Amino acid sequence: MSFKTRTHYEVRFPKSEIQYIVGKKTKLNKSQVELLVQNVLEKTLNDTVMELEEWIESKVAKRTGKLRKDLKLELSSSFIKNMVLKLKLGTHITYAEFVNAMTTSTVRHVDEVGYAYYGGKSGKLILNDPRAIGSFFTKMVQYAKERLEINFAKAKAMYLGTAGKAGRMISSKFKWK
Repeated sequence: MSFKTRTHYEVRFPKSEIQYIVGKKTKLNKSQVELLVQNVLEKTLNDTVMELEEWIESKVAKRTGKLRKDLKLELSSSFIKNMVLKLKLGTHITYAEFVNAMTTSTVRHVDEVGYAYYGGKSGKLILNDPRAIGSFFTKMVQYAKERLEINFAKAKAMYLGTAGKAGRMISSKFKWK
């Protein structure tokens, strides 16, 4: 069985709903509705990516080579296109499965002496990673979903809260996947 360290979340706004909203005498034209939707999605994506990058820095074990960097690289490939926000989570690192399987007590260290073998030489190093957690990928996916939902609600309140009837109509048409 292979380990799938890939997942994504989508928030979409069906284009068919724009004409419906414009046709309901909301005092907004098509481009205004599209702009409101785009603003909500951009704010949601930017806030969520920033929070997830901070989470990766603090919770993923430091002594895992390129894992943290690759997680952030995959996250930075998240995008918005045609009123669909796609938050991408994952890594190409093959040993992520083994790091994810480790318990918190295995990856969390406070000024412990460890030994490692790098580039043909072994050496002593100080392990100091007091906030690392085990099963990082599972927990990161759960955290990403929570933060995406919270940031989406905040962005809707910010951009659609003052738009009256149109804001309520737009707010109810977003789809989750």
